[in-house]
Formats: sequence, structure tokens, C-alpha cells
Amino acid sequence: MGGNGVTASGLALLGCRLLSLYLLYLAIQSITFLVYGFVEGGPDFLRDLSLFLNFGLNLATCAAFWFGAPWLSRKMIPPNVEQVEAGAPGVEHLMMLAVVILGLVLLSGAIPRLASTVALGINEGYFRLEAVEVVVRIVLGAILILGSQGIARAIGRVRRW
Repeated sequence: MGGNGVTASGLALLGCRLLSLYLLYLAIQSITFLVYGFVEGGPDFLRDLSLFLNFGLNLATCAAFWFGAPWLSRKMIPPNVEQVEAGAPGVEHLMMLAVVILGLVLLSGAIPRLASTVALGINEGYFRLEAVEVVVRIVLGAILILGSQGIARAIGRVRRW
């Protein structure tokens, strides 16, 4: 195909980089919460630990998605998908990519929250309901990533039905 085509892995690369920028935003946001909490209420070890964990994991996940985007984008797209015309990408392939990106968003947002929830839950002697929600998000994210091809096919069958 000509040089005007867009590769599916190129779209996936763009998605990973956009997700990385969103994670950077979340990391910066957690620092602003830390500063606000310190100014308003003074130091609080567990709150500060939770926010530092959140910051660190968001920043680490941001770096992983940014620098690992080329590798991850190749893994998101099946090998039989080579080139897609710029104006007419395959609906099933785009749906599969969207499912994978949704899974990545769920995972990348849930993992830092899980760490802070565990840190707070250990202090309180129990795991809060939030921990259950975070685990469900992690499981759903993994299912969406690992089963993206089957999910995209199922959505396509339902749409045709």
C-alpha cells in the first residue's frame, strides 16, 4: 500500500503515548493533593505515604507506557494486521484496539490505587470496599487486554445481529 496508510500498531503507539500523558497528569495531581494536605492539615504519615505511593506508581506506569509504547503497540495488534488505509480502517481491528486501550486504562488507574488502598487498609486493620473495586478493575482490565480479539469479534457479531 502507499505511504499514506496508517498502521494499526501506529494507532496503538499513539494510544499508549496518550495514556502515558494522562498518567503523568495523575502523578502531578497526586503531588498537588499532597501539598494541599500538608498545608491544610499538617503531616499525616499514612495519607502522605498513600499519596507518595500513588505518585510513584503513576510516574512509573507513565514511564513504562511511554518508553514501552513501541513494544506494547506491536503486541496489541495481531501479526496478520499489516496496514490499514488512512480513511478506512477495519472496524473489528479498531474495536480490538479500543478494547485493549480500555483495559490498559483500567489497569493503569487501578494499580496505583490498589497500593494506596492497601497502605491505608493495613493501618485501619481491614480492607475497605474500595479495595474490592480496585481488584475488580484490575481483573476487568486484564480480561479486556488478554481477550480483546474475542471481545471485538463478539461486539461485531452483536452489531450485525
